[in-house]
Amino acid sequence: MSVLEKLDVIPGLVSVLTKTLFAFVFGPFKSRKSRPKSYYRYVMLTAMRTTMARLNVRQQHYISTPGDDVYLALCKKHKLTPQSEILEDGTRAHWIGEKGKEAENLIINFHDVGKAGKERLLPLPILRSRTHSPVSETTTASFLANESRLAQPIILTGDSAGANLVMALLSHITHPHPGLGGIQIPKVEFEGSFKGVVLTSPWVSFEVTSDSFQENEPKDVVSISAGKKWSTSFLGTPWPHATAVDAYNQPAGNAVPVSWFEDFPKIVDEVLIVCGSDEVMVDGIRDFKKKLAKGMGEDRVKFFVGENEYHDQPSLDLGIGYKESEEGMQAKEIKRWIASKL
Repeated sequence: MSVLEKLDVIPGLVSVLTKTLFAFVFGPFKSRKSRPKSYYRYVMLTAMRTTMARLNVRQQHYISTPGDDVYLALCKKHKLTPQSEILEDGTRAHWIGEKGKEAENLIINFHDVGKAGKERLLPLPILRSRTHSPVSETTTASFLANESRLAQPIILTGDSAGANLVMALLSHITHPHPGLGGIQIPKVEFEGSFKGVVLTSPWVSFEVTSDSFQENEPKDVVSISAGKKWSTSFLGTPWPHATAVDAYNQPAGNAVPVSWFEDFPKIVDEVLIVCGSDEVMVDGIRDFKKKLAKGMGEDRVKFFVGENEYHDQPSLDLGIGYKESEEGMQAKEIKRWIASKL
């Protein structure tokens, strides 16, 4: 990050504080149609939404706690022994609970890169600290293939951009990636099938023109400008990414046919998609669910919308001070569904 970007962090945070104080003072007088039902959430979401809109991606990571440090702090807080391993491409995988063959069940979580610094502890045996490259995804796929030879069932989970990577992984297994920028990506021979896949507020389309973007922006953590900014960082090309999107990184795109998902049942028993009614991406997620269900079969794709809940609420609520006992409908549905599979 440049010196100018570092210097700009201070006025950026002043802007965030100003808008947050404005929300704190005038929030009670805003129409319930233009803010979350919870006044506290309205103030906190304003702070996060403004941060993502005002600071660039490098600045946001600069002021965030590194994911590895968050993992170590969580292990200390919950009296767990840290267990990490380095994959072939340098990606660090973090375990929670029993490792490898010692685990009865294996849940592999792809966390959202934008919120890796938040303190979260979900009941997932492995968390992955990611890099963004097709080679990285192939290395993870190879890791999964090795783990799949074990007896325990495997569930994949991902929230927001993490859910995007879960879909990219499934697409690579069923449709081996042809390569990118001269990099050849090895085909993954996956044995068996995943017990299930959980996609929480999946970021599966980079469009920002749907009705829900206009209607829900004041109630959500994501804004139109932040959506463009993060997708630009994610893909490495300016929005709208006309030449960069494909079935691997934008599975909800219009150019992706239903037939793309017809082989998914060979490697996935069932998919659960959850999202909030107040998130800006809800229209796109609904459309994606319909397409995925047509390809996989209606009985293999479950869909749940948490009323009055925002983007990735199961994770973000923990980051803004809510306790697990105060979790919302999406979080409860995820736990119920996972418990039914194990």
